[in-house]
Parts: sequence; C-alpha cells; structure tokens
Amino acid sequence: MKKVFLIAKFNDTTKKIYNTLSSDFDIRLGSDKIYVILGIMEIEKPDFILISLKGLDSWHHNIFMKINESYPDIPVLCYGTTAEQGRRPPEECSFLF
Repeated sequence: MKKVFLIAKFNDTTKKIYNTLSSDFDIRLGSDKIYVILGIMEIEKPDFILISLKGLDSWHHNIFMKINESYPDIPVLCYGTTAEQGRRPPEECSFLF
C-alpha cells in the first residue's frame, strides 16, 4: 500500500481527506511541528506528500525548502481554496498546487 503524508492543521477538511484516502492509502498525519514532520519523513519514507495551504505560517517556508532539498524525488501536492493560493511555496520548489 502506498504511503501518503498529509501535512495539515487538523480540521473538518483534513478529516474528510483522511477518510477518503485511507481506504486506498496508508495515511500519516503531521501538523505544524517541523521536527515532527521531518521525523515522520525519515521513518515512514512516504510515496507522496499532501500539504494544506490553510493556515500557512512562516514555518511552511522552512518545511517547503527542507522537503525540496532532502526529498526531491517525492511528489508534493499543495491544496487549498482560491484565496489560500496566494500562500504558495517558494518558486524554487517544484511542487504542484
């Protein structure tokens, strides 16, 4: 089973995404703690990463850069509303959004 790492604040949207994907994928959840995210990445070695744009703070820039540098072969998809799209990852990150 493919491993998906879902990085998001815990809310109804996160719960719906988790419930939808969990029947077909092994889902791991991470919130806004960089050290936890990096630890999960190292241990779980996910096949795919989903990152919510909702509630982005300055820490996201750091995690975007770290994922881009340390795990360039793992596909990353950023999702959010039209209003949240202004909070994109840095241009040098090759993420889908």
